[in-house]
Amino acid sequence: MKGIKNGMVMQRNEHNVCDIYFSSSEKPGMVTYRPENSSLSHSDITGGSATVKAVSNETYRLTGIPVGGPYTLTIGSECYEHIYVGDLWILAGQSNMEGCAKLSRRDFDFIPREDVRALYLCNDWAAARPSLHNLGSSFYQVHILLGGTPKPDWWGAGPGLSFALSMEAYTGVPQGLICCAHGGTNLAEHWNPRYKDEGPHKNLYAAMVTRVQENGNRVRGMFWYQGCSDAEELLHDKYTDNMMDFVDACRRDIAEDLPVVQVQIGRTISRPSRKYCDWWKCIQEQQRLLHEKVENLDTVASVTKCLDDAIHLDSEGQWQLGAEAAEAMYHLVFGEDSRGCLAAPRLERYWLDNCRCEIDPLSEYVVIKLKYCNLHGSLTAQGRPMGFEVISNDPEQIPQYVYKITLEQDTVSLFLSATPDMLSGCQLYYGYAPDCPCNITDEAGRAIPVMGPLSLNL
Repeated sequence: MKGIKNGMVMQRNEHNVCDIYFSSSEKPGMVTYRPENSSLSHSDITGGSATVKAVSNETYRLTGIPVGGPYTLTIGSECYEHIYVGDLWILAGQSNMEGCAKLSRRDFDFIPREDVRALYLCNDWAAARPSLHNLGSSFYQVHILLGGTPKPDWWGAGPGLSFALSMEAYTGVPQGLICCAHGGTNLAEHWNPRYKDEGPHKNLYAAMVTRVQENGNRVRGMFWYQGCSDAEELLHDKYTDNMMDFVDACRRDIAEDLPVVQVQIGRTISRPSRKYCDWWKCIQEQQRLLHEKVENLDTVASVTKCLDDAIHLDSEGQWQLGAEAAEAMYHLVFGEDSRGCLAAPRLERYWLDNCRCEIDPLSEYVVIKLKYCNLHGSLTAQGRPMGFEVISNDPEQIPQYVYKITLEQDTVSLFLSATPDMLSGCQLYYGYAPDCPCNITDEAGRAIPVMGPLSLNL
């Protein structure tokens, strides 16, 4: 039967019972479930009958199995074991989502939990581990055609496991991860839904949709980390349009109004040319503003996380990022409640558009203020705050206007060695260069997003 697999996590509905779709060439007989002998089973659930309704020719809707597990599920003559009911998440994007960090001691010591599970690229379900994407074992050959090879045992940490563990802590229900990421891939070619008809063996988007369909055709949301490969001459200025097309297609093919938490690409030292810097910045700024064009989407920043090489976050950074993405996702899906989850930090406004910049009374120099929202506590930084720069239109001029940055609650103050007339045509950035030192976070350690250019037309 397509849509049901041993070891899977079935997506729950608002009534906290499974609500998935499967296909069968034969009409299903009686459907029953019973808890397996496990400390994870709910003691008050003794089993019973589930509900199956025909949706169309050979397609059926299965409901009624309560949140929890593991269960043994019997559909007519077919038997499925180790079934859970909870929330399902798609992990997609490129190498940082795939996981390209060396495993840390915490990773090696991690003891997998049976109720936090992953559909691995080999198309089998198992308990989730720190290294989730082994491209060389992929069932769908697109990962092999794109150069996927087996990962060594010491490599492959990404943000997916931390995300799932945090979501389980927030919700108290089993979690499932559908692994779909592949390093070095871009939106225009590899994730383009227009190439879906090429099939799951040749197109990543098609492979992702197929994995969802083969596992109940229901998910709770998507965790997306991609953009580095779009920082190219012919791709960077099309990123927003391509992301909008991608999300629209996901909401057509997977789930209406699918919640998406994406990661704003952070630091890199991989190609430090001026053109590449501009392309990289262009992607970051489009990602920062994407929520204004795509509803039910939030963006977490990664700029303060440490790297393991020229472009990939290290294991500790991935653990932190996964937890921060889970908080943003919980807020996006379930809203505000006693758990205190907030949306990701975001720039609310800055004192420029209405000529409201302040003037230092002693020097008559400009003080620019920026207000942020969605903060845990106040803005903070280890050591002196860094990362803001004002860039002149003169390509020969070194950025040197900002001589002091102060933080007070939700507001950043930039003290500039410039008068208002000197700033005409200048642009404000946070994290101008691909490896610009940025260290401003809220008290929970969540970074404010990289941004710019912001016009300083005073």
